[in-house]
Parts: sequence; C-alpha cells; structure tokens
Amino acid sequence: MDEQQHPVDESARQTSQPDRRVRPPTWPAARLTTNVQLLVGDDVGTDQRFASGEEGGDDSPWGVLRRYPPAPPSSATALRLRLVVAGRPDVEVTVPLTA
Repeated sequence: MDEQQHPVDESARQTSQPDRRVRPPTWPAARLTTNVQLLVGDDVGTDQRFASGEEGGDDSPWGVLRRYPPAPPSSATALRLRLVVAGRPDVEVTVPLTA
C-alpha cells in the first residue's frame, strides 16, 4: 500500500507521540517529603546532614529512605529528629540509641 491509497493522517501521528512536557505522576511518598523538612542530630551535638534518599517504588509506593551521615559517635545516647512544616509547630522526637 502506498500513501496515496491510504494517506497518513498527520493529526493522528502528532497525537500518538508522547508529550515530553507532561510529567509522570509522583509516588505517594513524594508528598511526604515535599513539604516536610527533617533535621537530624544527637545528644552530643553532632549534626547529621541529608546526603541522599529514595521515595516510592513499585513495591513500596509510600516508602521513604533518607541517609544522614555521619553516624552518631559512640558517646551519643540519643538521636534527635525534628520535623519542620511551614505554618505548623515543629515536631521533635528523641530516639534512645542502644549499643
């Protein structure tokens, strides 16, 4: 068959191409980290800094993994977490460290 017998519909061709400007939906976990800042420290004054993380996935769409080095020193007995959300009171949690 040639194009004269079956002309190509240009509008169909254009709509069949993916629109590169459209972003795919995010994982539900992304909503947990977009507006929440997590600050991590310990009871001896070490400030752990965000280094890397992952959110969502086929097996865990709500899963969030964050890495905050350095590890607390051996003299630390508690890890302190502060969750900060604009316009809301901060939430602070102290987690005892065990050997």
